[in-house]
Amino acid sequence: MLWTPHALLVAGLALGSIALFVSGRIRYDLIAMGLVLALALSGAVSAEQALAGFGSGAVVLLASMFVVARAITRTGLAEAGAQVLGRLGGGTELRLLFVTGVSATLVSAVLNDTAVVAIFMPIVVTLARRSGVPASRLLMPLAYASLYGGMCSVIGTSTNVAINGAIRARMLDAERDGTSAALGDLHPFSLFEFSILGLVISGVGLAWMLLCGRRLLPVRSRDENLTERYAVRRFLTEVLIAPSSAFIGKPLAVAHLGERYGITCLGIVRREGDAVLAPTPYNYVREGDTLILQGEPQQLVRFQEECRATVIPDVRVGEIELRSADVSIVEAIVPPASPLVGARLKDSPLGEAYRANVLALWRDGEAYGSGLRDVRLLPGDSLLLQAHAKDLQRLRRDQLLVLVDAETEAPRMQGKAWITLAILVLGIALAGANLVALPLAALLMAVLVVCLRCVDPDEIYEAIDWRVILLTAGLLPLGVAFERHGLSLGIAGALHGLSGAGAHLALLAALYTTSVALTQITTNVATGILLTPVAIDLALALGAPPNAYVLAVLFGASTSFMTPMAHAANLMVMGPGDYRFVDYVRVGLPQALVTIAFAVTAIYVWYF
Repeated sequence: MLWTPHALLVAGLALGSIALFVSGRIRYDLIAMGLVLALALSGAVSAEQALAGFGSGAVVLLASMFVVARAITRTGLAEAGAQVLGRLGGGTELRLLFVTGVSATLVSAVLNDTAVVAIFMPIVVTLARRSGVPASRLLMPLAYASLYGGMCSVIGTSTNVAINGAIRARMLDAERDGTSAALGDLHPFSLFEFSILGLVISGVGLAWMLLCGRRLLPVRSRDENLTERYAVRRFLTEVLIAPSSAFIGKPLAVAHLGERYGITCLGIVRREGDAVLAPTPYNYVREGDTLILQGEPQQLVRFQEECRATVIPDVRVGEIELRSADVSIVEAIVPPASPLVGARLKDSPLGEAYRANVLALWRDGEAYGSGLRDVRLLPGDSLLLQAHAKDLQRLRRDQLLVLVDAETEAPRMQGKAWITLAILVLGIALAGANLVALPLAALLMAVLVVCLRCVDPDEIYEAIDWRVILLTAGLLPLGVAFERHGLSLGIAGALHGLSGAGAHLALLAALYTTSVALTQITTNVATGILLTPVAIDLALALGAPPNAYVLAVLFGASTSFMTPMAHAANLMVMGPGDYRFVDYVRVGLPQALVTIAFAVTAIYVWYF
């Protein structure tokens, strides 16, 4: 391999981007945009190649499927199906694991894996409570099942789409250079090309979980109520309004509790014993009222002095006092694509638009109840909310949060749901029969669900996760640069030299394991795009089917079992399952080893 200045630059950019991905200090999409600029301005790739990702079929496919997924969830189609399957899973732990594992895997083959976890998690938690099974025994397997589903079709996960995009980019580059013949039978995967392999691997993974893996799952009881689990008592204060208070006879809005003092009123207990929970700014304060307040101690002291209120020393607030027939206490998860990610709670619409009080936050195994107004939300954060039922229903509908165990009415199947189902079947049939290119079939589905009002046109841009779009579009030219400057060929040559000619099984295992290792610390999309050129060049050097080696990368990128950060699905179940980091290592490592061993063998048998 010749280390030209451009080759050194591309290698440095690749290593630097991986380091930035691991650090988490800079948003993934910003890193990708920086790569586009660096590659183009340095001349490592042409401006046309640097920007080609934005017009690629992979980006069109991803954006279209985000819109289709919103229609599937908005019309109640996905949740209605999940509830039917959920009812079949009632009873023993083993039966719950089997039914949720199979159903989540199948749904995840056509729906984004994080969306599958968001849909199934409330149902699984409810079934667990009714069956007396700890949620910690079910939620991690649910996340793993959604990841296995990503192995079952091209549209199962954004990583598969990105890898297909990298293959197309390689083929277009070779076509421009007149070297297409050198690529052999390399081709983009069709919709269900590897579905049989993926389903078999998923079946083996589920069998391992049922027979052995579940014995490694933690048993963490959630018998305590939510306010006890989140230690809400530590963060609340009860104050008695004195007869001389200027606050008497005025609405809460006059006190400007949030703006002036940074505190929240969770309830008003009248002298007669009646309670007004989750009060609005228009609820009036009377003499003898007891206010249940949440805030910083120094701010509460300031409020007490200025408004002539007396702190009640023995706080008896529990879940009973904070909920009623109309007001609920629920746990909610911040999903990765939520507009709340990165926002401070005081700037979020939760309080003003949805009238939801955040009682506490659960992050990294610890509850936080003070200083919440200035906390910036992260994907996977668990929030303990107090809100009226109708406001929780709006939160569920608008998909800002995933309500884990809310007693709200689930979306019902609407007439539009059947239209959405018909459109989905049509698109999959067209792409599956190779009558229409997969990106065009996805675009057709997206246009139809919008035109037929299965999703509101105003929601289109909210439905698309632009961070994934920009990440994919920005990383595709890095894969092109990797190939053009000989880096992928050099790495492939080194691997070939280490293993010796003809050692396909060993090389597939090495490639798969490298993909698994990288995806635990960086993004799945980055792993797929960086390793795909290496896989192609390694296969071509051996005279092997290139798609077999690419498949090892693709499956490896979905084997994200060993850390909560490896995939958003793992992160989403961490709080509700009360998992620790070590739980993912203890359960995920054997799960990954079994998957690697069987998947590598299956790919070898299938292609060789």
